[in-house]
Parts: sequence; C-alpha cells; structure tokens
Amino acid sequence: NNTANDGTPYFLTANHCLGNPNTWTYYFNHESSTCSGSSGPTSMSISGGNLLVADGGADVALIELSSAP
Repeated sequence: NNTANDGTPYFLTANHCLGNPNTWTYYFNHESSTCSGSSGPTSMSISGGNLLVADGGADVALIELSSAP
C-alpha cells in the first residue's frame, strides 16, 4: 500500500466527489440490487477519513481512513 508496507488504509476517489471525508461512511464488500440502493449488508464499514491530497485538475483525491477495513 505504500513504501513502508505498514498497512495504512488509503482510499482513492475522484476530487469532484469530495465533501468532508471525515463525515463519510466507507463500505466494503457491499452489494445492492440498484445503483442508489442501500439494501445491501453494512456490517463491513468504517466511519471517517483524513484528506491527504486533492487535485482538481487530475480529478483525484487520496484519503487515509480512520481505521483499517
């Protein structure tokens, strides 16, 4: 995941999706039958993250999650 190979939990997303990543809930292994549905399992989730890098030109943002999934 990085050169230290220390398991730091990073999340890569598009810059245009940003709001406040510290208020987001990040879901893993989530499946839903619809694109906007929230009917899938939510047991694997993490709340909060720290924005490390945001670049509007490249439309990329790197977030460090508050804990490992």
